[in-house]
Amino acid sequence: MTLDAGSVGPRDPRRAVESPGSAAGPAGPAGVGNGGPPDGGDGPGGLSSTSRPRLAAKARLRPDRRTGGFLLLYPEKGLALNATATDVVRLCTGEQTVDAIVETLAGKYGAAPRATIEAEVLAFLGHLADRGLLEPEDRVP
Repeated sequence: MTLDAGSVGPRDPRRAVESPGSAAGPAGPAGVGNGGPPDGGDGPGGLSSTSRPRLAAKARLRPDRRTGGFLLLYPEKGLALNATATDVVRLCTGEQTVDAIVETLAGKYGAAPRATIEAEVLAFLGHLADRGLLEPEDRVP
């Protein structure tokens, strides 16, 4: 299981795809970004296994008609998501904890060790938080 997202630029999201390693992959930089952790956790982006991630109102998950995959769009930008990253984003409703998201993915992608799945999910969510794409937990109802 590998979480991957490539940035797309503001002009033409179907053409301006950067290499996946330059965006929110499983081992990118964490802790850079939006001025503070969303929930005060100690993981990437301030997240922990008890955090309840929710997509920010400015972010929209949309199908990409050209590739058949999904894009996470936000003002002037976007991320091209692989299938696993799409699964994670779909689970970011504010209702499930990171631990519950990991359990769901472990059930679906059972070949990967749970610890690996958890590390990749936390890193990916940290990248989303750093980009301001997750609501701070104090705003989640």
